[in-house]
Amino acid sequence: MKIKLHMTPILLTAITFIVFSVFSSCSKDKDPDDPASENGGITMKVDGGQWNSTTTTLVTKEVESDVSGKYHAVLLSGLRGSDDGQSETLTVHINIPTNKFKNPKGTYSVAIDEEETNHVWAIFSRITGTKNLIHVSANPDDVERTVGSLEITGFEIGDQRLPGQSTSEEGYTKLSGNFHFEMYSALGEDNTKLKISDGKFNLSAGFDFN
Repeated sequence: MKIKLHMTPILLTAITFIVFSVFSSCSKDKDPDDPASENGGITMKVDGGQWNSTTTTLVTKEVESDVSGKYHAVLLSGLRGSDDGQSETLTVHINIPTNKFKNPKGTYSVAIDEEETNHVWAIFSRITGTKNLIHVSANPDDVERTVGSLEITGFEIGDQRLPGQSTSEEGYTKLSGNFHFEMYSALGEDNTKLKISDGKFNLSAGFDFN
């Protein structure tokens, strides 16, 4: 079964920010129990093999949809390159309800619903030469089934100072936590399943090089 991905305005906005923007931040609210460090990244195991990001991104955007009303869409991503020309990217989307924005700590279910709040969905891409393999956090036999979870354990809130915007937009200037989930082929070419385990993230807003 082929899993369809929809390029929603949320995703398009996030990609635009990643490609064209580098963000600076000014912290306002800080979680005293589990502050994110200045230097972090994304680490995990992919089918048991260790994976460490070399470049990371953290973006927060307030959005509104017919399905969930207003909420905050958070995008975090990690890129890993290699000397043989292969590159791998994990992109995670967290949909945080407005009433949890000031304290997002907690556990979120992982599936593929792009606009449901208290929800996470993810894409893993592996590019080798002209070949691009894509896996998503959805079971092709039951796309609504939860395939894992993500926990936010630390955060800071401040102005992201987005380039090209007339005013600064408040968002997460730091975010940390852990995750694990299963991922399935999105192209229907095979039945490959990836097991993502021992995932951890510790990020600052904008781009970071680890």
